[in-house]
Amino acid sequence: MKKRMIFLFILFLLLIAVPVTARIEEPVGGQIDILQGTPNAYDADAPFHITHGWEINPRDGYQGKMDFELYFDGKFRNEDYKYRTVGPSDDTEYVKLLWVHNFPEGMRGLHTFTGIWYAPCSYAKERGYIGECKMPSERVAFLTKELTVLFVP
Repeated sequence: MKKRMIFLFILFLLLIAVPVTARIEEPVGGQIDILQGTPNAYDADAPFHITHGWEINPRDGYQGKMDFELYFDGKFRNEDYKYRTVGPSDDTEYVKLLWVHNFPEGMRGLHTFTGIWYAPCSYAKERGYIGECKMPSERVAFLTKELTVLFVP
């Protein structure tokens, strides 16, 4: 009986600890927006995030085929998490797919961020970004933007 009580007590403690250790998916600090090219300067050591992605109509069939990549000083950086939301936009349902990159420690000095938005070739052709598609489902770089930011004390 005593062993069973100890086991139940340990199990109880583990169940209480699980929610405390769960990862909270929220952007940190202010946003650095590569697409808009702002800001060019940011407080050193202040937390910030870079969040970009796509807003698409799910009826177009492109859901799950879009992508976003972030490069930090020329090196690829994985997202901290992806976020999806659904809602109306101009009387049409849309799906917003976002890739969130958190920088909780901030930075110092001059750094360059490059964002690359990827889409199927057919999507890029429909919107006039490319002329030909040998394979409509082929992943192509739809848009590339670069932003250099000075992190100042």
